[in-house]
Amino acid sequence: MPPAAEKNANWPVYTSPYDRWVAAMRIIATVMALMTGLLVLFLPLLHKQPLTIHVARDKLEKHHGAIVVLAPRYRGVDDKGRPFMISAARALQATVEDPDVVLEDLSLNLVMADGRTVSLTAPQARY
Repeated sequence: MPPAAEKNANWPVYTSPYDRWVAAMRIIATVMALMTGLLVLFLPLLHKQPLTIHVARDKLEKHHGAIVVLAPRYRGVDDKGRPFMISAARALQATVEDPDVVLEDLSLNLVMADGRTVSLTAPQARY
């Protein structure tokens, strides 16, 4: 055997079109996986506005003409940068035309600047 052939005897020889395709896909798949991973990591950093969810009123549960939401929850940050969460056991709007929403078993949790948590509760409230 020539010396060059002995040196490369343990390496496969890519001769068929399938072998070349597999070799190319090995590199392309790795690059695509890395690009997808970077996209997943950095895309949230590029999003400037907070994400919001809009629920269409026609898709909510209606009970005798009233709109009922079970366990509604609202999270946000106040103008001083303190996170808060408002939750209720139930929210009820009598009709679609009625702008008032009755919240039952309402609670508010607010994290103060020094790390303490303030909690407020109310049996019922109107929004």
